[in-house]
Amino acid sequence: MNASTQHSTRRLLTIGGPALLLLNLVTSSIRNCLWPSSRLHGLKLFLNLLPHLHDEDKVDRIVPYVVELLSDDVAIVRAEACRTLIIVVESVQTISAQNATYIPEYLLPQMRHLSTDPDVFVRATYATGLVRLADVAVSTLEMSQAAKTDKPEMEVSGVIEVSDAVTFAGVLR
Repeated sequence: MNASTQHSTRRLLTIGGPALLLLNLVTSSIRNCLWPSSRLHGLKLFLNLLPHLHDEDKVDRIVPYVVELLSDDVAIVRAEACRTLIIVVESVQTISAQNATYIPEYLLPQMRHLSTDPDVFVRATYATGLVRLADVAVSTLEMSQAAKTDKPEMEVSGVIEVSDAVTFAGVLR
């Protein structure tokens, strides 16, 4: 086995395993946090775990907990949850076919109330992230369309890659 193969094998072993255990600990604890500062630390832990998780784990395990914090009683927690959610969604590079429409069907309706939030900081954070979220939603939908039209063999694996969205965008132009 050469050095590059060993490195890629080590990388595959480190992605998911220990980080997934830590993610389970954070997600089980974040619901029962009494203090807003503890919830903010939980959101920071989510961001620190992102590079070590598979994209499917980000969508299926982190996003629902962050969405729950969008309705927190404390404005800074709502704003930080919005910012964290945008970062998590932007970090997803591959998506399964069943999650291809999670942004318009799940996230946007859950975030809609932030536009009328009583706190200006929350509304500003939402407005700032909305453009970034829309860009990610478009590329995600392009990925799913590219998988359906151009590459039927990708449907077998159920994983859609960002590079496929780029080629599909080139076809549209």
